[in-house]
Amino acid sequence: MKYTKRTNRKSGASLVEFAAALTLGLPLVIGILYVVLEASVYFAIRTNIDIAARNAARALAIEYGKDPTIAAAPGGPKVQAVLTKIRIPGFVVNNLQFNTPTFDVAIPPASVTVVCQYPSGGAYGLPRFPNPDPLKLGSNFKVISSATFATE
Repeated sequence: MKYTKRTNRKSGASLVEFAAALTLGLPLVIGILYVVLEASVYFAIRTNIDIAARNAARALAIEYGKDPTIAAAPGGPKVQAVLTKIRIPGFVVNNLQFNTPTFDVAIPPASVTVVCQYPSGGAYGLPRFPNPDPLKLGSNFKVISSATFATE
């Protein structure tokens, strides 16, 4: 009988140790999973914003090479038509996400730099990032990318 009592005590101690490990370890594992998931969402956003900025800069560089006069009006209809073609669902859905420079018409630009931004507050119908926001980064957190291409 002494042997069975010792086994019961050992299994009871093991159960207590498992409960303690679970109590301390589970929140840590959940926290690590949250950080990994948020980082992967950030890199997905950043990659798509990079692609959009490169595509916009390349397309505008080609258009500026064809007609340098459109460079003087970054909000003009020709520039907006080029930017409207650049869409990545869930990441780039509005021309207001792009920032294009203004150039002097007399001096054609040698290169074009376009800045593309993912709005952190969920503007334009895009999902908020980060979401949820335990660190209260909110509108202070922005994902921005820029690209430069030489005019052709």
